[in-house]
Amino acid sequence: MATADTTKVVEADDAVSAPVRALQIGRDYGIGGFFFLLLLIFSLASPTFLSGPNLLGILTAASVVSLFALAEALVVIAGAIDLSVVPIAALVGVIVALSLNAGIPVWLAVLIGLGVGFLCGLLNASVIEFMNMSSLIATLATLTTLTGVVLLITNGKPIFGVTALAPLGQGRTLGVQNPILVMIATYALVGIVMSQTKFGNRLLAVGGNAEAARRAGVRRRFYVFAPFVACGVISAGAGIVVLGRLGSAQPTFANSILFDAITAVALAGVLLSGGRGSILKVLLGSLIVATIANGLVLLRVSSFWTYVTTGLLLAVAVWADGAVSRAIERTSLSTEHRKEAARA
Repeated sequence: MATADTTKVVEADDAVSAPVRALQIGRDYGIGGFFFLLLLIFSLASPTFLSGPNLLGILTAASVVSLFALAEALVVIAGAIDLSVVPIAALVGVIVALSLNAGIPVWLAVLIGLGVGFLCGLLNASVIEFMNMSSLIATLATLTTLTGVVLLITNGKPIFGVTALAPLGQGRTLGVQNPILVMIATYALVGIVMSQTKFGNRLLAVGGNAEAARRAGVRRRFYVFAPFVACGVISAGAGIVVLGRLGSAQPTFANSILFDAITAVALAGVLLSGGRGSILKVLLGSLIVATIANGLVLLRVSSFWTYVTTGLLLAVAVWADGAVSRAIERTSLSTEHRKEAARA
């Protein structure tokens, strides 16, 4: 009789856990399927879409957005948000341009730029931690302040004639544009840190439940500062890459870059309340955003539709992630009830 009861429990568990596994697989690998579907649709719609130059163009376009998305993802995984990534990049671009025009060596100007990004991230984290301010408000204040500072420094005008960083932004290594290599190297480094070190696990733990992580002995404050500092440095790197690509420092970037980055993070399934995220999926999300923009251009669709598409993608990605998570929770609860009923 005991054997029969045990069999019922196992059968009930298997019958209900299969939908849970299916939902989890869909959530984990859906972004890859969506990316493949986009490639298929655009390749059928445009004969030049899968050409080598066009694919390299997509990767080059994604290289900058992906850096902003990576910077944003680290903060979101920790349970916060940073709206100041683009103004940080603009400020760094201006400072590096002025430094190069003043005769400072390239390596030192780049280090100065990365240092400025470090300080901006440190400032954001300090305001949030010591002034007990939400990350949304704190970084919104930083966004506004830094935008004003950059406009004051430049008088609202671009700084032209910055050619020292052209090899970084426009050069190639083994036939591949250097911005793409910067993107790959940055993602590889952050991916290793997040997946192979205690830092990654603890950052996820703090983002998921800061109080529980603190009780487990994790230094919560460090994991508030670390993602914001990393975010500032990566954003600074993005600003330096843009400076190299354009040959000029722009006081303001396109408004869509921040939204593209956040959309990429949402598409990647990074939980906006913190505690869950995959670096590889963030890269895929960035490629999806760049692919859609490229495909619409090839199809001669107005660029204004890019904004519409990005907004819809953001809304659908957040809704779908929430819907799947709720479905998994409901199905898991159903599993427990059936197991209890089988035991009875």
